[in-house]
Amino acid sequence: DEMKLGILKLLEQSQKTEEDAKKAVILAKAGLFSRVIGNLENSENLLTEAIALFKENEMMKQATDLRLRLGMTHVYMKKYAEAEKVFNSLIEKADEKQPRDEAFDKLKEFALMGLGKIKFDQKMYPGAKRCFTEAGEMKMARGDTAGYNKCNESLEAAKAKMSEATGAVSTESAPDNYIDPLLAGTADEDEE
Repeated sequence: DEMKLGILKLLEQSQKTEEDAKKAVILAKAGLFSRVIGNLENSENLLTEAIALFKENEMMKQATDLRLRLGMTHVYMKKYAEAEKVFNSLIEKADEKQPRDEAFDKLKEFALMGLGKIKFDQKMYPGAKRCFTEAGEMKMARGDTAGYNKCNESLEAAKAKMSEATGAVSTESAPDNYIDPLLAGTADEDEE
């Protein structure tokens, strides 16, 4: 209830604010809070409006950061194709940055986690596992232990779901000749 009141106050404040950049910040907060309380359509609308205002004011870093948040709203809305497009775009941008850019690397970590959640929700556990593993490795490399632990929790959940789906206790402890059906092609393809 308090968060709903806070959102209403932010929206009132945004109506009174004439400066676009400040209005964008206010709308972004209201959009994020809307996602937290489960008002996903409101979150999508507010975040989209805030991104447009940031872009109009050539505040591309803020717009890019907010695109990631909009992607997460799309995940919760089960608009997986839209979210995946956003996450893949951010990952690509981070990979293109030369020299490496720490801010973009952090965005890539979050995008990988979002992409992992999409894969997990759609029961594509090997893909989820890859995303969570890469995000965890990046977080560990920069010393983010808490983030690494969160990635590890997600990774363990994906591994458990893979085990349930395959009937194996763990693909890591399976015999050398074990082929995980989720990772392998058909038997005909393997023979070729």
